[in-house]
Amino acid sequence: MNSTIFDGYGYSLNPLFLLEISTLEELRGTVIDLNSKYLRYMVFGRLKNILFANQRSDIVVLKLNGSIFKKIKREGDILDVGAGVEVSELMRFSIDNSIEGLEYMVGIPSTIAGAAVGNSGAFGKEISENIVEVECLNTKGELLILNREKIDFKYRDSNLGNFILTKVFLKIALGSRAEIKKNMKAYIERRFYTQDLRESSCGCFFKNHLEHRAAILIDSLGLKGYKRGGAVVSDKHANFLISLDNSSSEDILSLKDVLQRRVWKDKKFWLEPEVKLIW
Repeated sequence: MNSTIFDGYGYSLNPLFLLEISTLEELRGTVIDLNSKYLRYMVFGRLKNILFANQRSDIVVLKLNGSIFKKIKREGDILDVGAGVEVSELMRFSIDNSIEGLEYMVGIPSTIAGAAVGNSGAFGKEISENIVEVECLNTKGELLILNREKIDFKYRDSNLGNFILTKVFLKIALGSRAEIKKNMKAYIERRFYTQDLRESSCGCFFKNHLEHRAAILIDSLGLKGYKRGGAVVSDKHANFLISLDNSSSEDILSLKDVLQRRVWKDKKFWLEPEVKLIW
C-alpha cells in the first residue's frame, strides 16, 4: 500500500510502501521477507520524535494496526502493554484502574514501544525505571523476551532499536485515583508552563547531558528567537526548534547545524540530536 505519512513537524514522506500489520504472524513474515530482500524498514508509531530529511524514501514503513498490538492487561503488579498502545491511552487506563507510578509520562506523544526504544521520560524519571521486560522480534523474525538486565538503556536511547517491540511489561502499583489524577494534572501544567507545546515541533530537539542541559547552553548564547528560513528557536524553551509557516525540513536541519556549531565554538560541547533524523 503506497501512502503518505507525516513526521513530528508535519513534513510528509512518501515511503516505498506503508504496510499495516494486523497479527504477530504477519509481522514475523514481513520482517523475514524484508530482510531477505535487504530493504530498509521502520515501525510507524506516532512519529512525533522523527524528522524526515527527504520527502521520498526507500524505507518500508510498518504500522502495527491489529488489536493484538493495542491491548493493555494487568496481572498483579505487572502491566502487559501492546506495542501500539498510545501513551495517552495508557494514562487513561492508569486513571480508570488506579495505577500509580506512570504519571510522569502524561503528555508524551508516543506509543509505548516508541517510548521504550527512546527511553522516554520527564521530570527526572525515565520509562526504563518501570520496564521489567519486553517481547520483541529480532531481524530473523524470531520472537524473544528480553528482561531488564539484557536491555542497555541510556539517556533517551537504548539497544531496543535493534528489535521490533510487540509488548512492553511495566512494573506498577495501585494507588488513589484522585491522587493519580492530581499528579497528572500537575505534570501537564508544568509542561505547558515550561514548554512550547502549541507550536509545531518535535519536542526537545537535542539530548541533555548530566552537566550540560541543551536549552541552557543555547539560551546562554542568546539564541532564543534565532531563525533560519521558516525555523526558529523557541522563545519559551531554547531546546524546541519551531516550524513556522512555509518552513521546510532543510530549514530545521540548517538551524540544527548552526546551533551545534555555535555551542561547540563557545562551550566546546557537541549537541547530539534527540530527534531521530531519517535520510
